[in-house]
Amino acid sequence: FSSTVETEAAVEIHPEVSGQVEAVLVEEGDQVAAGDLLVALDNDQARLEDRESASNLRYLEGSFDRTDEMYKRKLISEQAYEDKLHELEQARMRQERASLALTHTEIRAPFSGVLTSRQVQVGARVAPGAKLFDLIKLDDMIARVHVPGRYMRTVRVGQVAEVESDFIEDMLFAGYVKRISPIVDPSSGTFKVTVGLRDRWQHLRPGIF
Repeated sequence: FSSTVETEAAVEIHPEVSGQVEAVLVEEGDQVAAGDLLVALDNDQARLEDRESASNLRYLEGSFDRTDEMYKRKLISEQAYEDKLHELEQARMRQERASLALTHTEIRAPFSGVLTSRQVQVGARVAPGAKLFDLIKLDDMIARVHVPGRYMRTVRVGQVAEVESDFIEDMLFAGYVKRISPIVDPSSGTFKVTVGLRDRWQHLRPGIF
């Protein structure tokens, strides 16, 4: 059967917040690990907002301790107590949002893989939705083949598969049946079989026929 090598995981990497690109730490073709820093955005404003919200939260937490003590001694009404509690909860959420916004100024790899394209430059201003990189996971490559329905009873998960390509002559690669679609396509009379490839980027690359 004929097919094309693919990868199970391929994602576009986008920023979560707007900002000016301060540093690009990787290049197209680089292998990265999960959590590696790819791009740093200018974070001066985000750091100030995080510090401001943290300071306000500390003040309100101290103030609420006194309010709580007064409420226990029945020196203030339940409504006044609930108002202060609400104010404190709002401050906590503002601090969490500010901390999250600061974290989002550092754009990191969601999983280990290889960057196949880069569309970001130092000094550029980016916004949520703008593509920065394409990232693919190379330790989970596959080939999808469409097998005639008459073989449905003989193909099984885990079965050995062999893969070869004119792009890489005189080499045979080990594979295995990873998944089998439970349905037959009525228009072609075939069912889809996903073959897992054991080669890890050493020879086989996504896109090879």
